[in-house]
Amino acid sequence: MATSHKIKHKIKTAAFLAIGSELLVGRTQEKNLQTLAKFLNQRGIKLIEARLIHDKQKDIRASVRALSKVADILFTSGGIGPTHDDITSLAIAEEFEAPLEVSKIHLEMMSDFYKKRGEVLNKARMKMLLLPSGSQPIENPISMAPGFHIKNIYVLAGVPQVFAAMLSTLENKIASGNQWLSKDIATELHESQFAEKLEALQKEYPDCQIGSYPRLKDTKSTPLCWENSIVVSDSNPQRLQELVQKISAMLKKLEV
Repeated sequence: MATSHKIKHKIKTAAFLAIGSELLVGRTQEKNLQTLAKFLNQRGIKLIEARLIHDKQKDIRASVRALSKVADILFTSGGIGPTHDDITSLAIAEEFEAPLEVSKIHLEMMSDFYKKRGEVLNKARMKMLLLPSGSQPIENPISMAPGFHIKNIYVLAGVPQVFAAMLSTLENKIASGNQWLSKDIATELHESQFAEKLEALQKEYPDCQIGSYPRLKDTKSTPLCWENSIVVSDSNPQRLQELVQKISAMLKKLEV
């Protein structure tokens, strides 16, 4: 298997698939989406969809098939460990008719890793070395067990610290566009007071992203005290600044 790769064309959109039944029963909190979103945002890549699914082979295959078609690139997390319910590698291997085979390079690396710990590379750990034929390994700086890249899909571990470490190894391997920049504008106005004008500005600037995010500032006060944060994002810094100024001016008029 090859040990390095680089996508030559620029990636515009991405999707995320979190695999793990524990995520859907409240046992484990999904934390990798935020890490991935920041990684993509810095590269000007739009995350257009994210899903959480159970550890079921048919669901993994169906979701991988669908998401890899709607986005330029797909990231998955979870299901590549040593236990019986870790079936992501197998599901993807069968989806693309790419039989699992041992990554010989990582076999040596993991053997040395466990030997230094006074442990052995047993059958369960060997499972983590099985990658789809033709795929390219994604390095794992923490525990050595690799993820893999096949077609436009990047398969990473589910443990947040390991996911982040594996993602960092891809920093120079994914071509990107201009970084998306964001500005927050705080206001104590109710959303209903500026909703129509904000919608008009969104139509005026269709390539920008404008979102309004309210929260209760004080739940004990009567009437309830709200605070809103309007977040504006764009890859064009000049256009972003122009829009921020227009929104700020609009809010100032409404506050009078």
